[in-house]
Amino acid sequence: MRPRTGITAILSMALALTACGGGSTSAGPGAGAAAKNNPAAAAAAKKLEPYAAERSAISLTPLPQAPPRGKTVSFISCPLPTCQQYLDAMNQAGAKIGWTVKVYDGGLTPDTQASAWRSVAQNPGDGVVAVPTIPNSALTDQLATLNSKGIPVVELGGPSTPSAPVIGHYNNAKQSTVQGQIWADWITADSGAGAKVVYYTDTSFESLLPYTESFKKELSSACPQCSVDVQTTNYSTGVGKSIPQQIVSYLQRTPDAKYVLINVGDASVGVPQALAAAGLRDKVKLVTGSSSVANVKAVSDGSQAMAVVGERYEFGWRAFDLIIRHLEGAPIADPEPVGSLHVITKDNLPKNLDVPYSVPGYQDGFLQAWHVTP
Repeated sequence: MRPRTGITAILSMALALTACGGGSTSAGPGAGAAAKNNPAAAAAAKKLEPYAAERSAISLTPLPQAPPRGKTVSFISCPLPTCQQYLDAMNQAGAKIGWTVKVYDGGLTPDTQASAWRSVAQNPGDGVVAVPTIPNSALTDQLATLNSKGIPVVELGGPSTPSAPVIGHYNNAKQSTVQGQIWADWITADSGAGAKVVYYTDTSFESLLPYTESFKKELSSACPQCSVDVQTTNYSTGVGKSIPQQIVSYLQRTPDAKYVLINVGDASVGVPQALAAAGLRDKVKLVTGSSSVANVKAVSDGSQAMAVVGERYEFGWRAFDLIIRHLEGAPIADPEPVGSLHVITKDNLPKNLDVPYSVPGYQDGFLQAWHVTP
């Protein structure tokens, strides 16, 4: 199990301060500044408690029988590291049950997405898993074709809710909403309920809107003395290129901004280095969501303050699980579940920094439910 000292400290100390009415506490896991004795900060720290403890296992309802072998799943991927991790997981799961994954590059633009979906609709195999960056309303013809063929679709991310032929949606709006609340509560607790935040998103991705709205709403409620300035950037062309300098330029113009929040961890490439080069590393705190291995390593070396991590490899296995259940006629309990989320700071780092955060032993839960020997 991973140590939880930092998270536990912020929760217990903040609550103790509320009770005794004096002193100061650590600003939070991995933070260097001291939070003031503030009831709002203590209340925000309490809300973080469910995300301090990692899930111990994944438990699933057993299937009626082992999955049929020899199936093919089409995967509409993207050029981000997250999509490669989904693919790695699907290949691993497929190897256990004799399934093959056929990959289509969906890119990050409406045109590349539509093209990939058209190709898949013509030859989908036995199921489709997709990382959509456009709403399903823009894929009406492709989805209608898949529906007419009785092909189940599972989406990992994207802005739409499940409707036929989509049987499940992971990394969905409900999970994005929870993640937005976690950011707001952590910043409130860490800052002592007083912070100016600059928040980066790409408004061309409709699926990112729940992050933004949830964060703004929770920050306004939890921390009336806090403020947020939403800045738009370009995740399709700016990652590792224009985004780092865009952030540095903003901070140089706005020196009272002390927290930089990037809602997609993969979009933070080069930002820690740019902050250090500009002499801003110790003046602002970097926070990311949907965080990657690179983000967790940045937390480890002190160039990032906090990262919200969640399921990565698990989603690839979950997608297979839903398709198997559909093929076997087994019920699907929740087509839009919220996956495991966890707050990572320098005080509770994973033991292995080279792999995405995951629920320990998650594969066993799936294999047991599938009646497959590990």
